[in-house]
Amino acid sequence: MKKSKSNREEKMSEIQERLMNGTKEIYESGKWAEYISVMSKFPNYSINNCILIASQCPHASYVCGYKKWNEFNRNVVKGESGIMIFAPIKGKVEVEEPKFD
Repeated sequence: MKKSKSNREEKMSEIQERLMNGTKEIYESGKWAEYISVMSKFPNYSINNCILIASQCPHASYVCGYKKWNEFNRNVVKGESGIMIFAPIKGKVEVEEPKFD
């Protein structure tokens, strides 16, 4: 159990590192046009995910999980690595607000 948790932590730190490097690269190298092009392809993705996509695969036209590719009758090539992004977490959040009489 600890082994998988440390593996997950390693992946998260790698994603965060890529995000930081991608943000620096956009500001320092002037790759605004490339970043805007990626953002136009993925309007429903967060800014962080667009930066991650642009830094890993700027020519990507569609990003989805393995199961979704199978639904499209597409095959994933064995040995290929995926584009790492932050997955959305959907759920209800209960907020306690003070009640005044």
